[in-house]
Amino acid sequence: MGFEKLSIAAIAQNKKLYLVVGGAGAAVVCLSLAWRSLRSREKVRVGVVSQLLVHPLKSGKGISVAFAECHHIGLKHGELMDRHWLVVKEDGHMVAGKQQPRQVLVALTSDGGRLCLNGPGMEELQMPLQQPHNPIMDCRVFGTDIQGRDCGDEAACWITRFLGGEIGYRLVHFEPHMEPRRSADQEKLFSQDEKVAYPNVGPVMLLSEASVGDLNGKLQKDVTVERFRPNIVVSDCNAFEEDSWTELLIGDVRLHRVMACGRCSFITVDPETGIISRKEPLVTLKGYRQCQPSEAEIYKKSPLFGQFFTVKKTGIIQIVFAVGSCKSLQLFACLLFPVYRSCLFPTTFPASSYWILVRLSPVPASRPCLSPTTFPVSSYWTLVCLSPVPASRSCLSPTTLPVSSLWILVRLSAAPVS
Repeated sequence: MGFEKLSIAAIAQNKKLYLVVGGAGAAVVCLSLAWRSLRSREKVRVGVVSQLLVHPLKSGKGISVAFAECHHIGLKHGELMDRHWLVVKEDGHMVAGKQQPRQVLVALTSDGGRLCLNGPGMEELQMPLQQPHNPIMDCRVFGTDIQGRDCGDEAACWITRFLGGEIGYRLVHFEPHMEPRRSADQEKLFSQDEKVAYPNVGPVMLLSEASVGDLNGKLQKDVTVERFRPNIVVSDCNAFEEDSWTELLIGDVRLHRVMACGRCSFITVDPETGIISRKEPLVTLKGYRQCQPSEAEIYKKSPLFGQFFTVKKTGIIQIVFAVGSCKSLQLFACLLFPVYRSCLFPTTFPASSYWILVRLSPVPASRPCLSPTTFPVSSYWTLVCLSPVPASRSCLSPTTLPVSSLWILVRLSAAPVS
């Protein structure tokens, strides 16, 4: 007998049961609404922050840090904001990393209010972090106007000599009083109030270790996560799971995902040598990380790797912080079904959820229904059990529930981060 017919027949045989079903259903809805009013969000642990990277110089060397301040326009560690320094031509136009790949070897750090420039084969250059008397340059980043404080002739000579260009380069610094760029001018998926300094488009880029590992499984030579220049690296999750995270909680910081990061030839620059190949890993990514046809207008033919997030609530992020994915509480199901041995299968219920099983049969529940490791052993079920229980793959087994009962299964919330 089919699922629907069996349910209807069971209800028809017991009018009282029909009334109980209706009452229980109404109670479930009320319970769900009340729960929503008390708590609008739950946090599900989806990973751990394994690495934080700040890139003070756009296209420059990343700095791995143990903690960072997460601001609306990006990460900050000490005196250094992410991508707040920029190499430009003398006319103010940005010098992209794929145009001058040796930029990835330039380390920009700070020490006691002084800015330090280091690179292979170069002597360290130190200069004041703040140079208020230097001129402000009008710069151009991805077709958008933005200002930058010139860092002086010494810095310009150092950068020009290291990059070995035939033209002169300048180093500029974005200061707090300057007007940042609107992300929406670059990508329409961003809201009008989201702004950045010199990053491509978003203030925070996140990538998982598993995604890099998945890519390495397809390459002849492994690449490191630094090649993709993320700010937040997450472990303890599946490859490309970050593609599905809409909102994240990391400590007190709340992040909102806007769009994927479309990759260009810059990822073919080896961060250890500064040499560009213009082939791998870009070619491999193009083979299996293309966007959906409906998104072709946004990403064109760029493969997707990593996700851009905006900062909805600022705070401190540290490595080993748990990463929580925010999900609205929902009434997952108000399902009336006969429980027979082929109906309940252990893999049909997410193991990371809290559930309530409402029993509608007058048959008393016996101890074998309860798994001692997941249910309170003193809780005996009669008509309704109101104890939230984690639905693990071992506790909702077709062999642990009476075959002669009808049940309503209600999901109350996602499991909290432990």
